[in-house]
Parts: sequence; C-alpha cells; structure tokens
Amino acid sequence: MKKKSAIKLKGFKIIAVVGAGIAIMLATAGCFWRGNSCWSYFYEQRYGISLPRNMEMLFNYSSLGWFGEGSSYTVFQLSENIANFDSIFEGVEFDIRYRNREEFIDGFRRFIGRRYENIPEEFRPDFEKEFYWGPQYATGLRIMYFPCKKWLIVSLTSHG
Repeated sequence: MKKKSAIKLKGFKIIAVVGAGIAIMLATAGCFWRGNSCWSYFYEQRYGISLPRNMEMLFNYSSLGWFGEGSSYTVFQLSENIANFDSIFEGVEFDIRYRNREEFIDGFRRFIGRRYENIPEEFRPDFEKEFYWGPQYATGLRIMYFPCKKWLIVSLTSHG
C-alpha cells in the first residue's frame, strides 16, 4: 500500500513541476508579446501604480528568491519625460512618505547598502541632479525619477 502512495506522490510532484514550468514560460512569452509595457503592467497589477508604458529596461539587479524575498534594482529609460510624477501614485496607500530629499536619500542608501557594488557606476542614481521620489510602498518599493536622463529607477526590498 505504501508503494502505491509513493508512486502517486511522485506523479503529483512531476505534474506540479511541469505545470510551474509551463506557467513561467507563458508569463515570459506574455512579457515579450506585450513588449516594454509588460513592466508597466506588472507594477500596475502588483502595486496599483501606473508607470509609463514607454519605457525600456536598461539595467536590472535582482537577488529575489523563489518566494519573492530579497531585493531588486531596475533602471528604465523613458522615451519622453513624465509630465506629472505624482499622478503615478494616485489612489495608492503607502507606509512611508518621506518629508524631504535628505530623508529619502538616507532611506535609499540604507536599502541599497552592500548591494551597491553590484550596480555599475553608470546606473547608480546621481543625487546631485534634479530628481523626484515617491513614497515607500508597504513592501519596500521605492521609485525615483531623473528627468535629465529620462530615467525611472525602481527598487524593491521584499521579505516574501
């Protein structure tokens, strides 16, 4: 009787792994099919934030684990500047609203910490330039916008 249960369990595991593989392939294919707007769609569905559709990923560093724990840092290039940065966050509840520029920069530097060495110099934020920042989302999502480069930088710290 135990042998039959073990065979059923093994068959279930194989089906689960194959099913997960198919789901990942379909999601990846969907991103390619949707083009650059895939990232906008992802952030809109996951966080309720309306990022521009006209962006291309320039750089991504991710240490996200299987269950979503870890961190990521992504630089997007926009084809045109954002007219109203605050409109991205309309109707979204956030945990932390930074009072000033220095507080935001300090929070970002604490987040990035030792990961900074994994980000090439040319993709690091230049806080000497004009930039805009949004409030921090409950999961550790931070968004910065640098109009001089037309860059949108999205960083995320998640605990799964």
